Amino acid sequence: MALSFTTLGSKPVVTTLPASNVLPTTAILNGKVNPNYLTTNVTFEYGTTSNYGSSIIASTNPISGTDEVSLNATISGLTPGMTYHFRIKAVNSLGEALGSDITFEAKYTIGSIFGGGIICYIDPSGQHGIIAAQNDQHNNITWYNGSYISTNTFETAIYSGKANTATIVSIQGAGLYAAKICDDLVIGSFNDWYLPSKEELNMIYQNLKVTGISTFLSDRYWSSTEYGQYNAWWQQFWDGVQGYNHYAKNQLFSVRAVRAF
Repeated sequence: MALSFTTLGSKPVVTTLPASNVLPTTAILNGKVNPNYLTTNVTFEYGTTSNYGSSIIASTNPISGTDEVSLNATISGLTPGMTYHFRIKAVNSLGEALGSDITFEAKYTIGSIFGGGIICYIDPSGQHGIIAAQNDQHNNITWYNGSYISTNTFETAIYSGKANTATIVSIQGAGLYAAKICDDLVIGSFNDWYLPSKEELNMIYQNLKVTGISTFLSDRYWSSTEYGQYNAWWQQFWDGVQGYNHYAKNQLFSVRAVRAF
């Protein structure tokens, strides 16, 4: 009597997922594949039209088994401002599966990891903005260096924190205080960090805290904007209120450094 049997396996099942960490010249393409028992080769196809024209091997390749696997690939050499199409492609011995077409624009985006931190603001040009460090630099630090000295760092606007910080440090000198911690900070190859101005600090709150993109463990953070000889602006990160208190430069608040790009 003849016996028969059935081998396990079928062609892959794929899902294209949105691109992440999209920047003007680079992006991460994402997708999921179930190889359905068989050894499966996975690539991403991409290009400026739905005809694609370029491809890149997925982060793990080949794959096998019965579990859905999340995969990605980093592409570079993109043209800023250009819209790109991409899809995931998987092939095994029983067939080919193509994911749906997804598009993205090669540009800076809030929340992208870039330049030693995380982008918290992009200006109207689309080519410049502010990067916040991914973690606090200190959680119990004063604004001043022990003396109530007027620094006249009253600027509040985006990009003004750098000049504020330089002035504060030049007047207050050495020591352990909010602006100096930022001025001394080095993350990777980046050493141009500073204490954010009042408006830069609000961008961190609005674009990273409120949206849930980044976690902030402290209640109040210092800005580099002075209010007067005895006080400076801070922001509450549980409700976004900005304020100052009489003699507040001696209060122990947190610090999150920023840098411009």
